[in-house]
Amino acid sequence: MVPDLISRDRRKGAAPAGSCPAIDRRPVPVRDAAASAAEDALETGELPITGPAEDIRPPGVAARRWREHDRPAARGCHGAGLENRAARRRPWRGPGDLRTPRHPHRVPPRRGDRARLAGRRHADPRDGGMTGRLDRIGLLAVPALGVLAAVYALPLAMLLAKSVQTADGFSLAEYRAFFADEYNIRVLARTLRVAALTTLLAFVIAYPAAFAMSRAKGIWLTVFLVALVLPMSLGVVVKAFAWSILFRANGVLNSILMGIGLTERPVRMLFTETALIVGAANVFLPFMVLPIYSVVRQLDARLPEAAASLGATPWFRFTRVTLPLTLPGVVAGSAFVFSMSVSMYVIPSLIVGERQQNLPMLIARSFLYLRNEALGSTIAAILLAIAIAVVLLSGWAASRLGARR
Repeated sequence: MVPDLISRDRRKGAAPAGSCPAIDRRPVPVRDAAASAAEDALETGELPITGPAEDIRPPGVAARRWREHDRPAARGCHGAGLENRAARRRPWRGPGDLRTPRHPHRVPPRRGDRARLAGRRHADPRDGGMTGRLDRIGLLAVPALGVLAAVYALPLAMLLAKSVQTADGFSLAEYRAFFADEYNIRVLARTLRVAALTTLLAFVIAYPAAFAMSRAKGIWLTVFLVALVLPMSLGVVVKAFAWSILFRANGVLNSILMGIGLTERPVRMLFTETALIVGAANVFLPFMVLPIYSVVRQLDARLPEAAASLGATPWFRFTRVTLPLTLPGVVAGSAFVFSMSVSMYVIPSLIVGERQQNLPMLIARSFLYLRNEALGSTIAAILLAIAIAVVLLSGWAASRLGARR
């Protein structure tokens, strides 16, 4: 006969109220094959119940029922591991199973959820089981990527291939010929200088404007946004023609200057590099204001006040507190403006004409007038390399600034 575990534990005496119950740490007797077969028959319903359940229940089941009954009282005790390890060898079969589940605090899964739970078992636990869903969502980008590869990547690859193809095969002769010409070097230097000055002028105008927009509320914020975004709906040709009208000898600016007595005759403004920088900065100004504004509006306005309470001067507060926190927006806006200033074609053509050419104008002249596809492809490759370098440099700077914050 297998000893009655319930009677044995009751003879030991119950624990006083508010304390941990007495725990029997002696090993549970191992059941024989007959007891296991009787338990399986009881679980499957093959054994008829003719009397009290305690009379026919296999040894060990009553002890497990006692453990399940006293589990809440012993849960807070140290070392109160009351589960029978032998009962963990087979999974819990549902509410009809008399054994204690491995995780009693969890609700057993329903039959309809088994397929979903089976999919979770094969998911990566580190990504929360979302790997399969993300992979399926990523398929939605396949059509757009295909169109982009067909209308942009493939023609660009063919254009770059022409810059290194000659009658004898692969060669870099066009690149050597481009950098050997002093005129091309001057055009390259002028392009980079105009782009840098345009970016600087746009930053000087956009930085205080972004702070003004971040402090504005209500109708004033709406006015700022409309004034900033509405010109973007106009074409670049329209804005470039507008600046050419302002910069004419009989334009608005010269009329104002002569009217207030600052000059006696018209000042030459059109077809100059200064006019090109001013016009380009005006066209690309929204691309500098918006990134800075998105960063400034997230700053805590109490930081400069805290620096002032510690005795910091206004210049120190700006250079050590405000400017470092807004540098990510400045880097993003500068990358946008510089990239567009390097590759602009319409604005220089309408404001300065053919007198001061840049790289895009050289590309147009090589393809349209000289019919030299190799030279045009070489200049396009150089321009693309400059744009890629600007993007990579800005990304590196942004990551460094983000890590420093």
